Parts: sequence; C-alpha cells; structure tokens
Amino acid sequence: MLLQNAKMVVMVVRILNEALEADPVAVESLFQNRVSCNEKLGKHPTIQCLKTGEVISVSILGLLNGFFPVENPEHPGAFWGSIAAIYGVSCPHENGKAHKKQAEAEGKKWGNTNDACPICGATLVLGELEKFAVAPWVK
Repeated sequence: MLLQNAKMVVMVVRILNEALEADPVAVESLFQNRVSCNEKLGKHPTIQCLKTGEVISVSILGLLNGFFPVENPEHPGAFWGSIAAIYGVSCPHENGKAHKKQAEAEGKKWGNTNDACPICGATLVLGELEKFAVAPWVK
C-alpha cells in the first residue's frame, strides 16, 4: 500500500529508536501508557483507539499512527498504522532473561506469548519494548 509520507515514517521510526536506545525506561513507559478518551476521538478515522467494554483509550502510538494512515484495501475507510512497536517475549521468572539466553545456547526454540518457556515450562509473556519499525504494508 503506497503511503505519501513513507520517508517521514522512516524518519520518525529512526528517531523513536534513537530515543528508545537513549532511555528505554522512559520511552517504554510513554508507549505503554493509555489514557481514557471520549467517543469522538475513539471514532476518529485514522487515530487508533482501543475499546475495552465501555472504556475507550488511546496511546501515543495510536496518536502517531493517525498522522500516517494506510487505507486497508479490504475495508475502504478503515486504516492501518504505519508505525509498529515491537515487543519481546519473556519468561516471567526472576531469572527469565537467563532462560532465554540458555535456550538459545542449547538450540531450543524461544516461543511466543502463551507458549511454555523451554527451560522451566512457565507461560511466556509480553516482554520489553525492543524497537520500533515501519509496518510491512508501508511502501
């Protein structure tokens, strides 16, 4: 899907990754935060909001993606975001980071969320924000 501002998206993603590298705690906190919003914002055609029950919320990523929408070809008038936040997968145990390194060293597959940790069997969970990326449908 062609995006008029694809070069701008690449620049925004580069700057977001620079910020994440400079201060991962601050940037992850900003991007994990969601705030309640009203129905008018929730129905905006390009800003991505989340409705959970009766509560509508928006994050900084949803707001940023409102600037760079890509129309969904299967649903005219519906839009995808151009910027993706990529999160890792973690073992919830105290030494979960060591489990991932151990699994990799032993040639064991590190799974996705809800898979079992190949070292201890605990259910893997969403991990830390690793990077930002240009969504694959942006050309």
